[in-house]
Amino acid sequence: MPADWLRISSLAEGRLARDVAAFGPTHIVSLVNPDFDLDRRPPFPDDVDVHTVARRDVVGNEIDGPDEDAVAALIAWLQPIIAARRSGTSVRLLSHCHQGISRSTAAALVALTLDRDGDAKAAFADLLSITNKPWPNAKILALAETAQNWDGRLSVIVEDYKRAFRHRPASYARLQRRMGLYL
Repeated sequence: MPADWLRISSLAEGRLARDVAAFGPTHIVSLVNPDFDLDRRPPFPDDVDVHTVARRDVVGNEIDGPDEDAVAALIAWLQPIIAARRSGTSVRLLSHCHQGISRSTAAALVALTLDRDGDAKAAFADLLSITNKPWPNAKILALAETAQNWDGRLSVIVEDYKRAFRHRPASYARLQRRMGLYL
């Protein structure tokens, strides 16, 4: 079960600190804006392997958005984690971003797809078993697909999902404004 080894979190309302304490991650991928003060994250235990991706949550070629180097580094960091998990090592990966919706779910989906040997359909089903309202960052997915030769399989599934729930971003925006999360 993916929920045994993978969680998604956010910086909202102390959630990350609670998730770190409850889940006890061995690895954390922290996807934050490049100008975000890392001291605003809760302290992570010293024995946790943390990979920080300081890129904005943008889809196009905007400055500071996801790029090939950042996604390649993420994949390179994830691969030994997945290999260790497969060998029976206890791995608990926590993926977080500012809101727990886009960058963190994209990174989680990449990890799940690596774990499923490129089976995008099974990986997306796994993602939906962990979080019920993901909106994975399309640029991160496209760059991962290119790097891993996944031939657009993730993008097709995620775009179908996004078309089915096309009103969700407006709901997210209202929630984020109410919570003061436009970081």
